[in-house]
Amino acid sequence: MLNINNGRTLAKIELITGRSHQIRVQFSSRGYHIYGDAKYGAKNKEKKAIALHSYELSFIHPTKKEEMTFICEPKRYPFDEMI
Repeated sequence: MLNINNGRTLAKIELITGRSHQIRVQFSSRGYHIYGDAKYGAKNKEKKAIALHSYELSFIHPTKKEEMTFICEPKRYPFDEMI
């Protein structure tokens, strides 16, 4: 957990399997819905954005066979409401 504020938690998650919707399903099944995620039960369905962001992405380049890493800071909204 990176921060807890107003009943919201900012968490850093590392994916292992790469399954589609992995974070969303796992959190929802435990009663912790991702902010703005109407598909998996978030109460704040009026929001137009889901508070899920891939900060870092790494993979092996298919032809160069070198690891490529990309880092992208999140935009303020919707994260500014959580921190």
